[in-house]
Amino acid sequence: MPNTPPSAFAVTFPPSLGNELGLWALDHYGVKYRTYPYSIFLLGIELWWKTRQSGLPTFKNLNATLVGPRAIVDYFESNCSADLRLLPWDQALRQQVLGVWPDYFDTLGNAVATWSYFNLLPHKQVMLRPLTRGVPIIERCLVQVFYPLIRMFLSSQLGLSEQTAATAVTTIRQQFQATADRLSDGRAYLFGESLTLADLCFAANAAPVVLPDECYGGPPPPGTLPTFAELPDSMKPFVTEMRQHPAGLFALKIYRLHRTAVQSASP
Repeated sequence: MPNTPPSAFAVTFPPSLGNELGLWALDHYGVKYRTYPYSIFLLGIELWWKTRQSGLPTFKNLNATLVGPRAIVDYFESNCSADLRLLPWDQALRQQVLGVWPDYFDTLGNAVATWSYFNLLPHKQVMLRPLTRGVPIIERCLVQVFYPLIRMFLSSQLGLSEQTAATAVTTIRQQFQATADRLSDGRAYLFGESLTLADLCFAANAAPVVLPDECYGGPPPPGTLPTFAELPDSMKPFVTEMRQHPAGLFALKIYRLHRTAVQSASP
């Protein structure tokens, strides 16, 4: 039956950086699946109910339950065609690709999350779409009503302050410059002439500070991130700087050339 939904699905939290990278990997491998986005209120319950796991995204098909983007990549790399591989066959090059994972997924990702949430959480109307895109209507209502509690919770969990936000800016600049230095010899991708996991990881974690036109989280536009016009004025100079940086231009190129659609579904 051509209209039968796929049995594979992913439980997601729309604004999560790891969530974006995991869905991007699934799309890259051509996996057919449905997404089940949840707000912060029901995310933990639904993850456990549907998958008995926790982590973003959690992907489940008839054969496996995969928690997070690395598990997704490791699983599908073993069965994908050569042109879709994100981890090189050459073991030395493969280790180099995996070697930058902590820099991009942890160091850059944490800094981007800290800076973004610190600056955006005071602006409820800007944050409503990132926090509720695609979630059930009751959860959208809960987020609207209890937003002050969500803001307090996320601020506490992420340790947000003027100091941590300033440190995050320094870290983002350092990671962007290190990436630009790697690309300065004219290579097309971070590790040569072929797309690898490193390219997707950098682009996904850089996305909130470069705001690619291609939808973060998949279509329809404008995606999960705020648009540049929706940003508070205090954020625009830094986003403009990062979008014009050689590494920012590279992240935008990776989105433009390689981001594909995510299938969504209401739970």
